[in-house]
This record gives sequence, C-alpha cells and structure tokens, in this order.
Amino acid sequence: FSGIMGATIGMISAPNGPVTILLSGLVVMLKPDYAPHEMLMIVGAVLFLTGVFQIIFGLLKGGEIIKLIPYPVVTSMITAIGILMIKSQITQIMPSDSTEGWAHYIPLLVASMTVAIIYLCRRYFPRLPAILIGLLAGILIYSLLTWRSGHPDPSWVIGTLPAFEFSAILQRFNGLDVMALPWALITTSALALTVLVMIDCLLTALVADSQTSARHNAKNELVAQGMAQMLIGVVGGVGGGGTKGATLANTMAGGRRWSPVFAALVILLMTLFGRDVSSFLPLSALSGVIIYIGLNMININIILWIKDRFTRVDAINALMVIAATLVFDVTKAVALGLIFAVVTFIRRGIKRSLIRSETNISEYPSPRKRSKK
Repeated sequence: FSGIMGATIGMISAPNGPVTILLSGLVVMLKPDYAPHEMLMIVGAVLFLTGVFQIIFGLLKGGEIIKLIPYPVVTSMITAIGILMIKSQITQIMPSDSTEGWAHYIPLLVASMTVAIIYLCRRYFPRLPAILIGLLAGILIYSLLTWRSGHPDPSWVIGTLPAFEFSAILQRFNGLDVMALPWALITTSALALTVLVMIDCLLTALVADSQTSARHNAKNELVAQGMAQMLIGVVGGVGGGGTKGATLANTMAGGRRWSPVFAALVILLMTLFGRDVSSFLPLSALSGVIIYIGLNMININIILWIKDRFTRVDAINALMVIAATLVFDVTKAVALGLIFAVVTFIRRGIKRSLIRSETNISEYPSPRKRSKK
C-alpha cells in the first residue's frame, strides 16, 4: 500500500522491532487467561484497530509533528541504527565450531569479500548497482568455497521457507464471538501501538528523504500504512511499518518510486512459489551487504561538531541519542533527543536579547508615505 501510493519514495515496509516487542508483551500478558487461538484473534483486532487509528491520525494531519524533530536527532538516530546493524551481523560471520580447518572461516571470508566488492564497484563503476553486484558475487564466492571445503554448515544459509495455507486465514474466524473480546484492552493497546508505529514510520520516511532528496507526504503515508495494518490484522500477519535498514539498502542501491512495490511482489512470489530458493542464499553474503550499509550510515561529522563551540551542544545531543539507541531503543532515544533539543532551544531563547537595537520612525517609514520625487 505504501509503495503504490508513493507517499515516501524508496521506503520499504515490513515487520519491525518496535511493533514485535509491543505485541510480544501483549501476548505474554494474555497467556494466563486466553487460549492460543483467542490470543491470535486479540492481536489481530489490535492491529486492525491500529490501522483505523493510523488513518484517522493521517487525515487529521497528525504526521506534521515529525517536522519538529531536529537534524542532530535524525542524523544520530541513523548513525546508531548503522551501529546496531553491524552489531547484529557479528554472530552470523564469526568462525563456526561445526567445521574443521579453514572452512569455519568461510562466513567471515564471504562477508569481507562482499563488502570489498561493493566498495570497489561503487568507486570505479558508479553507474552499476553496487549492492546487487556485491550480493551476487558473495553468493558465487560462497558456492566456490563450500564446494572446495565439501562440508558446508546448514546454518550458513537461510533455509526453506514454510508453506503458506490460504485456508488458515478463514478458519481463524470459525465460532468467533466479537463481543466477547476484551475491547478495553484492545483499544488501549491499539492506541499505544498507533503512536509507536506512527513515530517509527515517519522517522523512516525522514531516513528515506535524506537519501533520495525527496519530501514525503505524511498524510498519505499514514493512510497507506493504516490500510495495510488493517489487512494484516484480518489475515493474521505480524504488524509493522517502515523499516530503516531495508529502506537504506533500497535507496542506497538506487531504488526509488516503484522499488517498494517490486520488493513486495518478490517477497510474495518467493513465499508462494520460491520457498526452496532461499536455501541457496548464504547469510554471510547478506551480512556483508548489511555491514556495508551500516558503515555508510555512520556520520563521522558528529565527532567534528565537538570542536566548534556553536555545534558542541548538537554533538552532545547526537551522542546522547546514539547511546540511548544502543542501550534502549530508537523510540526512547528520539524522545530523549527531542526533550534535550527543546531544553536547548529554551535556554538559547532565554539568553537572547529581546531588543537588539533602538530605532526611530525615520528608519522605518510608513508604506503609505510617498516620496516627493
């Protein structure tokens, strides 16, 4: 829905961390009192109502609040996400104890060579899709190395995707009593999830704008995300929104207007017909792509801000947001950065003189006064 409406150029939407964490907490709370099929219906109702609230917020132009987020908060958030992306891939490329000799260094070698090929391709062949070439090269290198070793570890590839059953969607509604659902809990959870999803999605839109130099339409984006969230609740899927890592991977590879739609179609086709294709995709090659993207997301200029007394406060704000993102999560870090930015703005306003200079009426003549000449 987001890609079709084109509200944010290049933004990829998918299940993400903040939504999964909130829904997981809801499931844990429901577990003592509800059966598994009842919990699934409650989560579906929460997602459906979240979509309704997102559409309402979008029509009321609630997304305009994202314009108040200062630049140091956005750039530090992107830097922190880059660090988290690199950190998340370390376990994928570390030497494995399941193989002997040089073979247990294969994931590390594939990831390193993937990063190097992307860098070289981007530098010497800027018109070619460097990330795609690096990924294909990583797959080829992995195939050659594992063929040479003879005993690849099954955990080095994504593996076969589970089968998709259309009948499971309709069977969920058999014997459903809508009035028996805990609507008070569903409504409050949906409101909390709406705020979380809205902020996270619009922050991702800002990330996309920083790469494409375009300007997203917050109203249309929230309406599109709300329509998708409602559909997710009906089919029993996992809620989500704009994902920063996938969005940066897309925009840095040159993806723009129709790339989100194409990405969604590829995932749908792989789910329906290409479940075995992913068994040939090495995680180490994907890790190399993600590590390269994470390195490019880190803004070194934040350190340089400390040298200038005019930008030193912004540097402190940015470093604080990065630390909060690494320790807590993106949403809490942005909230902390906003509070710091507001306090800084008020502090500067207090120190600023209300009257800069004294003037007389002759310096500012009335627009009704006409020159005799």
